[in-house]
Amino acid sequence: METKTHYPAHGSHPLWDQLDTKTAQDLFPAQTVGEILEIPRKSQSFARRMTALKQIGVDQAISRGYLEKAANPVARKLGLVTLGLAAVLIAFSAFGFVSRNSATPFISVFIAALALLLGIIGVSKQRVHTQLGAETREHLEGVREFIRVAEADRIRALQSYEGAERLQDGSINVINLYEKLLPYAMLFGLEKQWSKTLETRYQENPGYVPYWYPAVGLHGISSFNSTISEFTRSLASSASYTSSSSGGSSGGGFSGGGGGGGFSGGR
Repeated sequence: METKTHYPAHGSHPLWDQLDTKTAQDLFPAQTVGEILEIPRKSQSFARRMTALKQIGVDQAISRGYLEKAANPVARKLGLVTLGLAAVLIAFSAFGFVSRNSATPFISVFIAALALLLGIIGVSKQRVHTQLGAETREHLEGVREFIRVAEADRIRALQSYEGAERLQDGSINVINLYEKLLPYAMLFGLEKQWSKTLETRYQENPGYVPYWYPAVGLHGISSFNSTISEFTRSLASSASYTSSSSGGSSGGGFSGGGGGGGFSGGR
């Protein structure tokens, strides 16, 4: 059975980043609002769009100042020393070839080539995190840890001084936060664990209806966990499809649609 999802409304949402809009447009091409999309099992054009979308994310990380190319001062000094050593070894190798001194020149050439390679790597600029990038990475690692830990640890974090500042007390507020973290859980490969956590929360609060997940009216909350997992697995398979792929995905029917959200609890 093909994986299906409802189209969201097109246009730029006032709270969406440009990348959010681009992602929504590539995943859900211009269609009528509410129309069901069948994620293609074997489509090279869809896979190309997903690959291009991933590259745009990398490019934007650089242009927005999260990454930069810089040379490590220590690595640069060691690289220069290594290049000097390579030059000396090359000179000795040349002398050895002229004098035909056994296998020593060949060994020197091998070591010189290795030293030259290491020296070039040492003096070259490497892609590294800027201060903004390092802070953002630490923030995301905190989000992943918050998702990964046990429920008791999460509640303890939300009841901390910093967590209490950003989150009102109450189960509905917790559910709202947990829903916003679902896209992050999918990003970190923890969607199965997190959707199970959400499912448990929904069951504990029968008066709360997740309107962003229309399938609740058809299948109830009991299928929430499996539906999210199947959708993620099917989407990943379709996004990586090539003409040489042995098969596609047989995911389940997904008729919800999540949106991104900021992390406002934990660390």
